Amino acid sequence: MHPPLIVCIGGAHLDRRGILRAPLVLGTSNPGAIRTDLGGVARNVAQNLANLGCRVLLCSRVGNDEAGRQVLSQPLDTSLVTVSDSRPTASYTAILGALIANPVDAADEIPAAEMSGSIEGAVAEAAVRGIRGKAVTPYILARLTVTTGGRSLRANIALVRSNARLAAELAAAWAS
Repeated sequence: MHPPLIVCIGGAHLDRRGILRAPLVLGTSNPGAIRTDLGGVARNVAQNLANLGCRVLLCSRVGNDEAGRQVLSQPLDTSLVTVSDSRPTASYTAILGALIANPVDAADEIPAAEMSGSIEGAVAEAAVRGIRGKAVTPYILARLTVTTGGRSLRANIALVRSNARLAAELAAAWAS
């Protein structure tokens, strides 16, 4: 009797990992190295199951390109992988070693000493009330909104907006 057939349905793509050798400087060349591997959750799971001796069938879609041909050449049953002549094989790119800090704007900043006391108080209240698990963070954020007179909420909203702006700037710089 054959072991059961496991069908993995989902992504099969090209992973690119860039590793910086120095801090990231936008708008210029940055020293580093790039490593390319096959990826995608379904492909990764299928490959690992096959490595363990399981019967595996991969169901995905790739482009009619070198990355797609690499996916199809893996020691997996790829008979359910379709090939697109109009779209490339998907890819994922990560740049590792880049730490980007984006502090809240000074106008929205709350002094650390003030926030530390408010945070410690909210954490202690949560413990006394028996608040645990996923309920802790919403409780603490709500208490901070009250104890700071809404300033912590305004600071968090300002930081989200600032992070979105920075992300757009980084994406534009990366694309140019």
